[in-house]
Amino acid sequence: MSEQLKAIIKKASSSFVIQIVGMMAGYLFGIIVSRHYGAESFGLLSLGVSLLNILTIISVMGFDRASVKIIAQLK
Repeated sequence: MSEQLKAIIKKASSSFVIQIVGMMAGYLFGIIVSRHYGAESFGLLSLGVSLLNILTIISVMGFDRASVKIIAQLK
């Protein structure tokens, strides 16, 4: 394999592992909040996280896909 492909695979796999660990930490945090503070606090936490996810999607507005297309066209 070429060196570039090895670097891409290495970075992609590390990104995947970091995403999995982040998801597990989020679930663990949700469990801790619900056990210690109750259902109402967990509901507020879930509402806040959902709102942040929606705002993140709106703020990106396709910039990641558009930048890949534009860079590919310029090269």
